Order: sequence, then C-alpha cells, then structure tokens
Amino acid sequence: MEMTMTKIDVSLKDWAKIHQPDETYAFGVFWHNIDIVLEKIAGIIARNTKTDIATIQENTRVILVYSMERSRFDPLLIPVFRIEIPGTGMAFTMRHVHLRRTAGSWIVSVESPHEMVVTDFMELFPLCERVKTEGLDDFPSEYVYESYAEDKCKFTFKLPGGSEYIFTFFWIFGHHVLKK
Repeated sequence: MEMTMTKIDVSLKDWAKIHQPDETYAFGVFWHNIDIVLEKIAGIIARNTKTDIATIQENTRVILVYSMERSRFDPLLIPVFRIEIPGTGMAFTMRHVHLRRTAGSWIVSVESPHEMVVTDFMELFPLCERVKTEGLDDFPSEYVYESYAEDKCKFTFKLPGGSEYIFTFFWIFGHHVLKK
C-alpha cells in the first residue's frame, strides 16, 4: 500500500465536514474519534481553562493528512490533529489509527512552556518509554519527542485505541495541569 502525506492547516470541524463519508461507508470509528476530540476533549480543555469551547474547536486543526491507497476501496485518510490552547503556549498533536481487528492506537505529543508534573497518569502509558519511531510513518517526525520521564515540557506517548484512554488522559491533564 502506498502512503502519501499532505500538509494542510484547516479546522478539524471543517475538514470533517468536507470528508464525511456517505452512510454506506463503514468508517464509524473514525467519526467517533473526531467527535471525541471536538466535543469531549475540547470540553475538558475549555472547562479547565475558562475558554469558550468554540475557540478550542477552532484551534483544533488538521495539520497533516496521510492518504493510504487501498486496492478495492477509496483511499484511507488519516488526519493528524493539533490542539493549541490560546494564551498558554500548550499544544497537543495527535492521531488515531484504527487497525483491522484491533482498537488501533493513539499517538499523542504534548508541548508546554513549563514542566507538567502529574503524579499519577493511572498507568495509561509508560512514563519512561520513548515511542518507537519505526512504523510511525503516519505521524510527523517534528512532533515526536522524548518520554515524559525525560522531558516534562515536551513528550510523546502511545495509548491504546479505545476512546476511554484518550478521554482519561485529557481528564487527568485538565484537572491536574490546566486547573492549577
């Protein structure tokens, strides 16, 4: 399968409207994850930073799209999202890939101008383990950082694909970092 990368800068909300598949297309996991990012994660960030949710949604951008050609189907589009929190210098870059017969995975990179000390991430990800760059062709290398243990200002980690994992990370982050 051939994979191509296209750099863009458009709100996730607008990108999703343009690329919404018709009802016969079995891509429910993809749209569920866009909803998680635009509604649940944006809501957590908005509540904990006293920012309007529409502002967070507008600052949730698609910065790259990977297109994977498949023999009998339309190309699979994998968007890479970036959420920048106004006035904080914090940003999250992430993507979700749903693999056949598995829940897939989330890759998340966090950037902050100051160290983020969270005492308990509930073992969502290994704090000392760097994300392996092999096989990460669908994530921009300029946003792959060290582990949380190595750099609490810029770090990258991998989560299992279920929406409960990404939601839990942002809930912990929102209540232990953003509310301070």
